[in-house]
Amino acid sequence: SSGINAELPLRPGAIRGFLARRDSRKISEAVVKIQQHYRSYLITRYHRQNFLLMRQYTVFIQSRFRGYLARKELSLQQEAATKIQAAFRGCLARSHIQLQHRSAALIQRAFKGFLQMKSDRALFEEIRTAAVKIQA
Repeated sequence: SSGINAELPLRPGAIRGFLARRDSRKISEAVVKIQQHYRSYLITRYHRQNFLLMRQYTVFIQSRFRGYLARKELSLQQEAATKIQAAFRGCLARSHIQLQHRSAALIQRAFKGFLQMKSDRALFEEIRTAAVKIQA
């Protein structure tokens, strides 16, 4: 009992105060720890919500842009189809007109031949009639 602790008087109030301060410090540390975890949870939740909102906006913008690209591609395809159809119709119309020209030329040739034959027959009849008169 010659140590330093032997010289200090032990007072029950001091021990209770020491224990109360120690418990209070542990409780304060626990409260601070809980507050830190709760604040970390709130920050994490905020960032998660912010991330989900940004992802939602991103998906919205991407879907709109993809729709724009699809509509643009469809428009280009429709223009190409229209040009192909116009070219085909033009080709068909030109071939139809060419056929009409050939048919008209054939009819004109046949009609000219008919007129020539009629003219030749009239000349022949005139010559034959003249020959019959000469012979008679």
